[in-house]
Amino acid sequence: MVFELAALLLNALTLPAPQSADSTVVQGAVAFTQRADSDSVSRNASQGTSAAGPRLTQWSRVDLVAPAWRADTTLVERPDTTRRRRSFEYSDGYGNRLEIHKIGSYVMLPLFLSEYLVGQKLLNEEAVGTASHGLRGIHSALALGIGGVFGVNTITGVWNWWEGRKDPSDRTRRTLHSLIMLVSDVGFVWTAASAHSARRTTTGAENHRRIAIASISVSAVGTVMMWLWKK
Repeated sequence: MVFELAALLLNALTLPAPQSADSTVVQGAVAFTQRADSDSVSRNASQGTSAAGPRLTQWSRVDLVAPAWRADTTLVERPDTTRRRRSFEYSDGYGNRLEIHKIGSYVMLPLFLSEYLVGQKLLNEEAVGTASHGLRGIHSALALGIGGVFGVNTITGVWNWWEGRKDPSDRTRRTLHSLIMLVSDVGFVWTAASAHSARRTTTGAENHRRIAIASISVSAVGTVMMWLWKK
């Protein structure tokens, strides 16, 4: 009898905290409800069985309803704020015209210098009445050479500017150069128109000289600008 009381006392000390008739054991996302069999408990007590606590005879599964937490995985497409430079494809003729244009610009300055020196000498000889026909011929030949080279450069330059007018790369420099050279074109036409009066009067010769120097200066500025103002 003493041993049975000691066993009951030991069982009472080792039993878990009292739970309700229906206790819930949570495992992960599933809950199991356990019910104690009162008959088995009383039967164990009367028989003196040393079972540790009530025998669990029923397990009922209860699904837990978890809160509907859902991560917002919507992908928001960011606008492309990068300004892309458009690519331009130039024709083969563009490159050929550009080479001709460059060669003409190199030839132009020596022609300008030669025409200025010959024209100044011719003007001095005209003042004293000793101008020769040979010197006049050289002056006219140089003028024709300048007109021919300048005409070719005008055609190739305007043609290339028109083909690349929509290309934003280096457009400011190309456009400014084209405008300066067109202004000098007008000056050279004016110079040629004043040549007839230059042969008859000293005043006409001086006027012809001033127009020629102004046209040469404008053209030289446009040419040197392209050499120094790199893209």
